Amino acid sequence: MTSEQATALAILGGAAVLFVHGRLRVDFVALLVMLALAATGLCTPAEAVGGFGSTVVVLIGCLLVVGEGLSRTGTASLVGDAILRAAGGQEGRTRTMLVLAAAVLGSVMSSTAVVALFLPVALRIAAERQLAPARLLLPMAYGALVSGMLTLIGTAPNLVVHAELRGAGRSGFRLFDFTPVGGAVLAALLAAFAFGGRWLLPRRERAEAMPARPSVRELWRRFVPEGTLARFAVVPGSSLVGATARDTELGSRHGARVVAIQRQQPRSWRAAVLEPSPDHRFQAGDVVTVVGAADRLDALAPAFGLQRLPALPDASAALDAGFGVAVVMVPPESKLVGKSLAEVGFRTHHHLDVAGLRRDGEAVPDFVRTPLRAADMLLVLGPWARIRGLRDASHDLVVLTLPAESTAAAPARDRLPHALLILLAMVVVSALGAMPMVMAALAAAVAMVALRCVRLGDVYQAMSWSSLVLVAGMLPLATALDRTGVLALAVDGLQGLLAGAGPRVLLAVLFVVTAAIGSFLSNTATAVLMAPLALRLAESLQVAPEPLAMGVAIACSSAYLTPMGSPVVTLVYEAGGYRPGDLLRAGLPMFLATLLACVVLLPWLMPF
Repeated sequence: MTSEQATALAILGGAAVLFVHGRLRVDFVALLVMLALAATGLCTPAEAVGGFGSTVVVLIGCLLVVGEGLSRTGTASLVGDAILRAAGGQEGRTRTMLVLAAAVLGSVMSSTAVVALFLPVALRIAAERQLAPARLLLPMAYGALVSGMLTLIGTAPNLVVHAELRGAGRSGFRLFDFTPVGGAVLAALLAAFAFGGRWLLPRRERAEAMPARPSVRELWRRFVPEGTLARFAVVPGSSLVGATARDTELGSRHGARVVAIQRQQPRSWRAAVLEPSPDHRFQAGDVVTVVGAADRLDALAPAFGLQRLPALPDASAALDAGFGVAVVMVPPESKLVGKSLAEVGFRTHHHLDVAGLRRDGEAVPDFVRTPLRAADMLLVLGPWARIRGLRDASHDLVVLTLPAESTAAAPARDRLPHALLILLAMVVVSALGAMPMVMAALAAAVAMVALRCVRLGDVYQAMSWSSLVLVAGMLPLATALDRTGVLALAVDGLQGLLAGAGPRVLLAVLFVVTAAIGSFLSNTATAVLMAPLALRLAESLQVAPEPLAMGVAIACSSAYLTPMGSPVVTLVYEAGGYRPGDLLRAGLPMFLATLLACVVLLPWLMPF
């Protein structure tokens, strides 16, 4: 092994360790890979950053905009309402419709976005029909996984493998080349849960399952320990009069967060509820609602000369009708993961406060400085308008539950026909080969903005920058592995191990290896690393590379067995109260069915 090969393997190994460890964001790891490749001379600086000019990065970005247009115009919520009406409360029918909806929508937009949109819908259906969420959420997530096997644009790994084939001088895949195999896997998924759902899925409810539309009081009870909410009157002579929360260090020193301020208005019988900020100046007569540890709250009255008011019967009584709460989840790709609320300046950025955090079914004390994890649930507090706006304005949070006191903002459904026509045009143009797929997607993205299906300012929020940087950063590593001969070593090793075996056996082994890696690493990173290996193996065996390449792509969408293998599984894992054994019991049959579909169908559809 040469020194260059050892260096390339060291960079690959280091990246894999960082991916699995999870302390650093995947996009930051990709940037470190780019720096390492340039610093060691395995790539020139231009080659190290060349991934950002790749057509696959542009294509993924455009498809994210198209998916955002579908989301903003209410496609998913419309489908969710239809499911609620048509399922009739029957568990099997509800599960089947959720799987089909997630698979079909996920084939043309981000599967993670589909699950994020359908998760509150599924929880609402489960609560209203008295169904166990665990019986619905995992099949829905698996449907979203299978969506990546239905079309070329269903998931980023498909596009990565397609670009690798085009780079090798092959024609690549057409839009619906994946559909026969994906359709067979989807049929197996539906059959498995229709006939074996009784054994494959757990029957337990989520811990402390909530009603579909709980009250503010119910949400508060689940997230905030009793005694951590108090009201104080700012009396004349109090040291708070004329001061700000920042001046008095209410939060940093005294551990008290002001969540609402009631102030009597001139010539009005009703007090207005003001939105607090660190620079808000208190006045005599203000009634201040504060969240904090019970012992800290007891010390506030003597410290600042305040009058403590009697406790109200519930949290909703402490807030005016203009203020409320909601439960939000931190998705896996959120930039909040790994950072505390204090670090990200949550209140400053979202103009909302966080009243509580639940992790693994338990309330987390002293959560303000606790690093957030994927699937953490937060109880946010603030004006209803801002809470409802989280559905449209934030890709770092998924709104799970709005209480009964709120009415959800309606999506811009008047633009829905435009969004569907744009999607149809993109699919038809791509399928007919009338223009390159990247240009069709770019035209669709521009049309979504031009026809006001999505605002231009929201386009940049819609971008999953972590995914784009991950692809752009890992592409040069694949080039370095090829150039240094590491891929050739891997090919020789596999050939020696499988000496005399036919291409079907090689396809099966490559599928298993790819799926195993993708169960712990990002599926996109796995595709970037494994696609060149598949092509080199095909070249050495002098067989067509398309079956092996598609096998790799489908294996990247086969992360059924671990919660960290795919964001769609991560999203439902905590919400459904699942355990590792649940994924193994339900996911292993699906893994074997997907492997069988590839080994049987791919050589027939795309002969070696």
